[in-house]
Amino acid sequence: MILSKKYLILALVALISMLNLTSCDTENSKNDDDTLFLGLAALATAPQSVNLEFDVTANGTAFESNKAITVNGVSNVVFRDFRFYVSEVKFLRADGTTTDATLTDDGIWQTKNLALLDFENGKATTGSHGGTSTGMNSKIVGSVPQGNYVGIQFTIGVPEDLNHLQINDSRAPLNNSAMYWAWASGYKHAKIEFSADTTPNTTKWTNMHLGSTGFGTSPAATACKSDVIAGEFGNCPAKFRPRITINGAINPGSQKIQMNIDELLKGYTHVGAADADGFGICMPISPGAANAGEFNRCNPLIQNLGLKGRVSNGASAINQTDLDAGVGSVNTDFSQKVFTLR
Repeated sequence: MILSKKYLILALVALISMLNLTSCDTENSKNDDDTLFLGLAALATAPQSVNLEFDVTANGTAFESNKAITVNGVSNVVFRDFRFYVSEVKFLRADGTTTDATLTDDGIWQTKNLALLDFENGKATTGSHGGTSTGMNSKIVGSVPQGNYVGIQFTIGVPEDLNHLQINDSRAPLNNSAMYWAWASGYKHAKIEFSADTTPNTTKWTNMHLGSTGFGTSPAATACKSDVIAGEFGNCPAKFRPRITINGAINPGSQKIQMNIDELLKGYTHVGAADADGFGICMPISPGAANAGEFNRCNPLIQNLGLKGRVSNGASAINQTDLDAGVGSVNTDFSQKVFTLR
């Protein structure tokens, strides 16, 4: 991109020189020069396009949902759902500052600051929580001011100001009921469901539903109390919104970002087991004692995304000890390996 701009500028300068040589009318020549210089100035300040392609891989090969794959040496791993929101896309400058990208509002997958990436193909043979769909999206498109960038940041999840809207009043991609927690009036930042059993397509699924929450065993009352309007949800103390930073030479107009499932599942040992309700549920909060300790098993998944995990052990739900330790907040000391530039 930088090289092409250089040649374009040289071409414009050459054209200006030619006009100066060929014009017999001094006044006309001045007008031509003014027009071209204004065009050159507009070119220099025009936003450049953003086109980010997310590639999900496992065992070094392209990911495909609802198909047995090998992850960290474990065969027959099947993902029946793989969706997550991305927001707050920023490009990094060498001086440490950031520049916000503006996403293209397409009425389907994106608004100006939020995108839904969807890698599930709707072919699940067992029921995903909330259902699946055949539509898929692996791209984020938009624009960013001209600049030389040395990396990218983005958040996995829905921003706080959008997270507790009424889904029936929301536009795409926030009108997706499969990505919504009715009990907390908030969105699932990520919805990743997989079976890591030795026998594929069993009922023993791990459902990683990542969303902002609070604490307590009665979610409707205490999950996310609002400090603005009594009785409404909001301002959840445990955000669970991973902040991804990737450093390296980047081309905003054509950049691939790899998501490595092997790194995401590293350390996860809950293979083939099932809870009392038949699921290996992996959520930041436990609605009842039947799922006691479920989130403790999710710690590796959460931590591999760069979040702080639970520190309490055995309790069914997040408690004050976890909140004091910053559970669900971004671990700034962690060097994440799930996402890389390609």
